[in-house]
Amino acid sequence: MEILAKNPLCFEIKKKEMFKYDRMDVFFFHPRFIELDALLKRSEYPLKKLSDIAIVVKDGPHHTPEFVNEGVIFLQKGDVTEGEINLERPKRITLDFHEQNPRTQAHPRDILIRKIGVGPREAAVVPEGAPPLHIFVTLALIRLKEEHDPYYIEIFLNSSLGRAQTKRRNKGVGSPCLHLEDIREIRVPIPPKPIQRKIVRKMLEARAKRKQNLKEVERLRIEFDSCFLKELGLAYPEEKKENVFITELEERLDPYYYHLKFKRIIDLLKKGRFELKRLKDIAKFSIEQIDPQKEPNKYFKYIQIQSIDEINHNISSYNYILGKDAPGRARMLIREGDILLPILGGSLKSIAIVTKKFNNEVATNGFAILRISDKNLRHYVFYYLTTKFAQMQIERELTGAIMSSISKSELENILIPFPASSSQERITKKIKKLNVMIKELQKKADELIDKVKKEIEKMIIEE
Repeated sequence: MEILAKNPLCFEIKKKEMFKYDRMDVFFFHPRFIELDALLKRSEYPLKKLSDIAIVVKDGPHHTPEFVNEGVIFLQKGDVTEGEINLERPKRITLDFHEQNPRTQAHPRDILIRKIGVGPREAAVVPEGAPPLHIFVTLALIRLKEEHDPYYIEIFLNSSLGRAQTKRRNKGVGSPCLHLEDIREIRVPIPPKPIQRKIVRKMLEARAKRKQNLKEVERLRIEFDSCFLKELGLAYPEEKKENVFITELEERLDPYYYHLKFKRIIDLLKKGRFELKRLKDIAKFSIEQIDPQKEPNKYFKYIQIQSIDEINHNISSYNYILGKDAPGRARMLIREGDILLPILGGSLKSIAIVTKKFNNEVATNGFAILRISDKNLRHYVFYYLTTKFAQMQIERELTGAIMSSISKSELENILIPFPASSSQERITKKIKKLNVMIKELQKKADELIDKVKKEIEKMIIEE
């Protein structure tokens, strides 16, 4: 390969290289990947393909099973992050489905890796003592031969050396996918067992410290949430399980709409300290659209719902797409300061404010775009939309069974307490102060992990 120019990047690909990998996409042959490939070969340790060290590499069922309230945990891509598997949030399936599909069960010491969607292909090990687990097609499962340490392999997959390979082998544009045959081709340096154990110990210690920081972040959020509601004269109602209730029907006929938990929220809002307004009275719903395909050779930063970190409420990833490759849902023109509010059920917490980095870019039409010129009011509305008082109003208005959603007209009628400007300013200052503290804690946690990753990579490959 010969690099002909760097800005714009231009390089030559030899025909024999294309046939060697059976790939025709230019991205696969990017010089950065070629450099990392050469770096891997420099390792003094033997390089093994995952197919050589694994008993099996497979994914979950390709159809959505029936979900139940009590049953076997059903893991999807959002339930797996770097070194972590969320066993509390996932949906559940029947025990019958689990037992009838042993091929897609996950067991302790299996490695799970996200294979579909935007963002890095994060991996985690199923811990010892985990309850019965099942995986969806959005995850791949790697079960290693007995002599290999799954924690070492997982740490490598989450390193820059592993991520470069998974990124290189992604296929597709709108919702890229890491195919099973490509996962099997990933190569891993296998150092002696003592070095593997040292690497695992270093990373697990760093992750434990990171988890302490994130617990402090969660404590700060809960503390502020309480202060925020106190400013508004509100408090969350006591949660009760009520499967049977009597109500007067309005226009809607679905029973869930009339659940008493929604009525309690509305009643508490009406008893609050401040005047209630409709969302449409204080925010403009942008209808600005763009058709990227009219600019086929232009690159766009494309924001999807899965691009949003639903815990920190920021844009954590994006797809860099050519206009001609833009999917049909890539239609919403977004500007700095816009609030991205998802309209699809199951994604209601994926709320974020557009930063300067994404000004004049494109987002999926799965968002409603709120535009508020006043900065204090914007941050106040943004934070309120993340609370249960807003989330439960939105949840109540969802319609549809397979892909539930809320219409723009229903969103416009969400009730929001409207304090005086001085109160908004005071609340906004507290929000900004909280965000600074949270970002500092997260920065320290991420820097620690990054430092350890670099140390580990030097242990695997010469600097």
